Amino acid sequence: MRCVNPTLKRSIYQIYGKFLNPTPYKKYCFLERLRSGAKPKKILFYPARPSSFYTIYKICHILGCRITNDIRANADLGVRFEDTTFACPDDDLLRPAKKIRILNLVCTDISKEKVDENFGKVFGYRLSVDPRTHSRYIRKSNINTAHDGLIMDVPSQPETGFVYQAVINNRYGNFVKDARVPVINGVVPFIYYNYKKIDDRFGHPAVSELVETASEFSRPEVERITKFASLMGLDVGELDILRDRDSGKIYVVDVNNTPYGAPLKKSDRKKALAMLSDLFRDSYLT
Repeated sequence: MRCVNPTLKRSIYQIYGKFLNPTPYKKYCFLERLRSGAKPKKILFYPARPSSFYTIYKICHILGCRITNDIRANADLGVRFEDTTFACPDDDLLRPAKKIRILNLVCTDISKEKVDENFGKVFGYRLSVDPRTHSRYIRKSNINTAHDGLIMDVPSQPETGFVYQAVINNRYGNFVKDARVPVINGVVPFIYYNYKKIDDRFGHPAVSELVETASEFSRPEVERITKFASLMGLDVGELDILRDRDSGKIYVVDVNNTPYGAPLKKSDRKKALAMLSDLFRDSYLT
């Protein structure tokens, strides 16, 4: 399996997202509006406006939509968009919510604690452990995208701001494999396999691939995944799911309501965005 240095890849991805990424999607947007001839749908994003490397930005442009951050705009659809673990208290979205649907309106807490709490309600088992009574476990920040996970080998006292979780055996050779799971309107159209080097299991993927949902999850598992997403208030976003090779159980470890996909090869990236765009349009814009 060919790998790319994660640090170098992140730097390239950031440069691409800031300077080059908007160009093709603006072109797609123009061509779609020209093809359809219809008045473009206007989508309100609030409190923040998505940058070009977010998946939702690409979907909107592929569908020829207009993006606005003006809470007073006469929009067709709204999205609570805030790249944070805890959404800021804000009643501004309640006004347009009386007229239009606001996606992810109640998805305001995607902390590890909240994820594990709701995961336990749906699946009947949990990932969290008591570090005082376990000799091997993971300690990580309660907030998203910290990438500070640490495998501990001795019991310890719990610290504020951290969660303590069981170590999942998702190792495949020199890699660990995560499933990145897009969810739109309760549908899982496909999944990404993210492979990370074993010594960087809490970092960014070294390589990713696009696969069919049924290749990883059974129908009952998909039903529970979508039920969990609903409980989180996630209308559109992604989940990170691990499968323990010893028990066969799956564990939802992260929820992302402002995703930017996976580092796929170009053909798979286009295929994934086409499927996501079609599903988003059929779910929310028809």
